[in-house]
Amino acid sequence: MKNIPVICRRYRGGAHEALLIFPWDDAGGGLWSCYQHTGQHGAIARDYYRTQTVPANPADPDMAALLREYDQLGAASDRIPLRVLKRAPAWSARHV
Repeated sequence: MKNIPVICRRYRGGAHEALLIFPWDDAGGGLWSCYQHTGQHGAIARDYYRTQTVPANPADPDMAALLREYDQLGAASDRIPLRVLKRAPAWSARHV
């Protein structure tokens, strides 16, 4: 894999916490993998993605910090660059 497709989102209402969603990564049971500061790795349902989150700007300070945090996980030699998508691609529907 040359890069890792990721979608930047925020939860609706409340604290608007930054969230990274990986539409290519099937977490099982119709879920995608996700990552956030609180709780770190987890899973999210496509319906929840559509109804409970909103698009986030990757340049926002907290989102940029989350992207850097995720990008620095693991050994430097194993890192794969992230590719930010604006929305879930059509091919991701087969992963839910």
